[in-house]
Amino acid sequence: MFEYVARVYEVIDSDTIYVAIDMGFSIQHIVKLKLQGISSSEITAFNSEHNTNRLIELIEGKIIRVVTDNQEDNCGRYLADIYLDEVNINRLLLEENLSQ
Repeated sequence: MFEYVARVYEVIDSDTIYVAIDMGFSIQHIVKLKLQGISSSEITAFNSEHNTNRLIELIEGKIIRVVTDNQEDNCGRYLADIYLDEVNINRLLLEENLSQ
C-alpha cells in the first residue's frame, strides 16, 4: 500500500475525483481516483447529483490522505481509500447510505 498527501482538485461524481498529489519540491501530479468500494453506477440521476454534492461539500479543495495499491480500474482510475483528517471518507459515504 502507498500513501500520498493530496489536494482534491475536482469531484467528478460520487465515486470519482481528481487530486493533485504533492510530490515535494513544489511538484504536483494530477491523478484520477476511483473511491474504492463506492459505486455510482447503480444510483438514480437525482441521488447521484445529491451524492456528488455531498462529496464536494466534504472534500473539494481540501488536503486529504490517499491510500492506494496503485492499481487502475478499467477506466484508468486508481482505486483508493481517502481520508480527511482521520475520517475514512469511503466508509463515511457508505454509513450515510450515499453509495451502494
